[in-house]
Amino acid sequence: MKKLYQVLSAVLLVASLFSCKEDTPFNGTDNRLLSLSLTASGQEYKGVITAENNIHITVPIDLDLNNAQAVYVISEQAHILPDPAKITDWNNEQVFNVISYDGEKRTYVVRIIRQTETAAGDVLLATDEEVKAFAGKGISTVSGNLIIGREAGTDSVNNIDALTYLTKVDYTIIVNPTYKGRDLSGLRNVTEIGGLQMNGNKFIQSLTLKSLKTVYEDLVVQSDTVKEIHLPLLTEVRGHIDIQANGVTGLDFPELQKAGGISLKGNRLSMLKAKKMDEVAGRFTLENLPSLETVDVSKLRAIAGECKVNKLTTLGTLSLPVLKTVNGNFTLENSPGIAECYLPLLEQTKGFRLCNNTKLSRLFAPKIKEVDGDFLFQGSPIKNLDQVVVETITGKLSLSNLMGLQSICSFFQSVQKTQALELSYLLTNGSLDLSGITFEKLDINHCSNLSEIVLPEELNSFTLKGQPSFRQEQIPVIKGLKKVGNFSLIDIVTKNVSDYTISDLEMVTNNISIKLANIHTLKMSALRSVKGAFSLPCVTSVYQYNHSGEVSVGLVVCPLLEMANSLYIDSPDLERVDFQKLTTVDKLQIVSYYPVNNNSKLTDLNGLSALNHVRSLETKNLKVFTDYSFLKTVVENGALQEIKATGNAYNPTLEDLQEGKYVKP
Repeated sequence: MKKLYQVLSAVLLVASLFSCKEDTPFNGTDNRLLSLSLTASGQEYKGVITAENNIHITVPIDLDLNNAQAVYVISEQAHILPDPAKITDWNNEQVFNVISYDGEKRTYVVRIIRQTETAAGDVLLATDEEVKAFAGKGISTVSGNLIIGREAGTDSVNNIDALTYLTKVDYTIIVNPTYKGRDLSGLRNVTEIGGLQMNGNKFIQSLTLKSLKTVYEDLVVQSDTVKEIHLPLLTEVRGHIDIQANGVTGLDFPELQKAGGISLKGNRLSMLKAKKMDEVAGRFTLENLPSLETVDVSKLRAIAGECKVNKLTTLGTLSLPVLKTVNGNFTLENSPGIAECYLPLLEQTKGFRLCNNTKLSRLFAPKIKEVDGDFLFQGSPIKNLDQVVVETITGKLSLSNLMGLQSICSFFQSVQKTQALELSYLLTNGSLDLSGITFEKLDINHCSNLSEIVLPEELNSFTLKGQPSFRQEQIPVIKGLKKVGNFSLIDIVTKNVSDYTISDLEMVTNNISIKLANIHTLKMSALRSVKGAFSLPCVTSVYQYNHSGEVSVGLVVCPLLEMANSLYIDSPDLERVDFQKLTTVDKLQIVSYYPVNNNSKLTDLNGLSALNHVRSLETKNLKVFTDYSFLKTVVENGALQEIKATGNAYNPTLEDLQEGKYVKP
């Protein structure tokens, strides 16, 4: 029984020991001096502990600290040597060792900083002697610029380690080229500066400011010798961060939350991290960074200026996961490494420009409500825009050279309004329905696979352009458009001869130009009025290069057209025109110009017999044209003032017509 009691007692003792060990917050290795203050002449002066285990106590310059009373707190179970309570000479620097329960030592240096009047105005430190003299004054604040080294000359500064008392510079710290130090470690206790400017220095290799928290204006580093930038406590830069340093391989701003702007350039920079950065109040620029592989600005919510990413060759993914607004333009261009761009929360930007990113195959931007400028997407192998949603674009919407893009219908379903549309070099096929979008101008260039284009009833301008050297299967059917300012079908050549009808267009308030090849019959069944020029020119390059039997328009039918300011038809293959209701044309030209200079099919223009007003007429190179009877009314009423007939089978003068000689004798 006694033996059993002893065993139970031992178990309980061990359990008690372990329980005590778990309850204590200390593990025997703590060795910190947590606080220290001095009291002299009835006033307490608290120490400031730096990251380097220095303790700064700021006191008036004439205060005697002999026999000052020290109050301190250290880690539990630790002890300190010597005991600060037993020190009497506090006018000088003191060194203390805090030793943990298990014997580990940590050393602290207590420095007394004598307050003086703030150094007024600019301070120029041009030599080592001037640095030492300034440091001897114990000045903690410079109210102007702090200038280290001259811009040029033989004077130089080699070391600024003595400036450790300095904590604030109201204006800019300017590091000139004559400073020969390898770092700025003497400024390690500076917490606030107006700005930092380091231009063209060839000696500094490390820019480390361990205590710097706030920069009120610009932080500028332009140096190819700097290899390291370390600002661990930097929280805010109200001006612009401009770093152009080809030697820096990584930038990490662990505490930076706000910046007035950021511009980075450097051949070797491979990493940028600013994980807490919430806002950039100006522009954000990553440019000419060929080695950049990692960008982590995962908390960046707003950019007040432009966001520009240009000439990045290594970065594969650009991700801005919480970016919501860009008040300037968003630009991603000339970056052959970027394959993916993620903007999941972006709602608003001034302009949106993605150009010449030859690997960009995925764009994720599902929430863009407004682009207050142009939306340009060009030069990318992207296959679809299903994950891109844009509602309003105040400028131009341009999709160009997206040769992998198979369909754009889903993208246009979200677009509600834009000023102008431009589609160029797209292989997307089938029907393109734009009827639900409000816009003024449409330009479609070299999109040869489209079969149908559905438009709003009214536009200011419409242009559909092909390429004369390319033979496309068909001309897309144009539906819905009734009224337009300018209307153009330019340089479109089909593989086979066919007819083409524009069925809905009723009015052209300015000019219409249709320049096609391999279209025999062109019919505009609803067209009633053209207030400007009506032109049907010849696709001259068809006859100049690689001519394979292509033909120009043979029959033009506009049964409802009543007026046009001018009518111009240039076709070596024109056989007949049918303008049954056309009464007014100020200037009429029916010709066969260069390079054919020969129409051997047109014999008359009786399809224009309803004309009662023509002021001027030109006919040229119509080799079988002999009948001008369609002009009888305008000759008799005196409307015809001028006729120029050359190279035709019959070339009458105005006097001939006035004498009734309408047909070749």
